Amino acid sequence: MSKYIEGEMVFDIMYGKDECVLPTKQMDNEVHSTKRMAYVWMSEYIPNCLLQTVYNNENLTFVITPSTSDGRFAGFLRTNCGFLEICIGKFLPTLRLLYPNRIVFFFVRLAGAPYTIIDANGVRIFANSTVDLYLLSEKQQQSRRLARLGKSHFFFLN
Repeated sequence: MSKYIEGEMVFDIMYGKDECVLPTKQMDNEVHSTKRMAYVWMSEYIPNCLLQTVYNNENLTFVITPSTSDGRFAGFLRTNCGFLEICIGKFLPTLRLLYPNRIVFFFVRLAGAPYTIIDANGVRIFANSTVDLYLLSEKQQQSRRLARLGKSHFFFLN
């Protein structure tokens, strides 16, 4: 006869109206100590479903425009600026030469669904994102993408 109660549950954690379609895997449930009152295991499935639905709903997508944060970025997003000012044109001189006296904006988003790996070594989270530099249209037509920066992110919790 066992001196403890054991149970197993499977559930989804989602954001928005999406359903999680990720496959589930058998978890390792080995207990190394009798000093604890309860053990709780969580597989990658739960955070990966949450990250998948956050990605699908584009919740980690944002745009930095001249009006972002009450206009704090307006000066920086110009292609030209004065000697003592800081603007994107000083960091990218070609941008200043090809598009003088214009305004740009940044479009930041995930390039794919982030995912996590949970094992004895800790928790690792992997994500890829892109930052696109766009030139604001003068005639309210389609803005033009000038550059794309891709970035891989790795977070480790031990």
